[in-house]
Amino acid sequence: MCDLELTAVDIKALVPDVLDKFTRFVQIKGDPNVRECPKCSHLQVGSASQKNMTCGECTYQYCFEHGPAHEGGSCRTYERRMKKDIRETRKAVQGMGARPCPGCKADIVKTR
Repeated sequence: MCDLELTAVDIKALVPDVLDKFTRFVQIKGDPNVRECPKCSHLQVGSASQKNMTCGECTYQYCFEHGPAHEGGSCRTYERRMKKDIRETRKAVQGMGARPCPGCKADIVKTR
């Protein structure tokens, strides 16, 4: 067994990409208000009370909750559209003969 301790500098010298990814992961998981810009990956702090975000690096605008999902639209409109899409998809899947799994309730199609 070796008693030598690696420092962050040592790890960065050995595996720089891994340390950078781990550092970003820790930052994102450590603060529920940290968001990553969908365009340039810049990390910044936002707020659920102020959903519109503008990246401090590239000035890309995105939503705190939904990222780039509804560029130029509102969260409410996006959420309504998603609910409608889910209903329509479920209806189409059921039209193909899908039934809920007795265990997990996910739609399944028995082939045999």
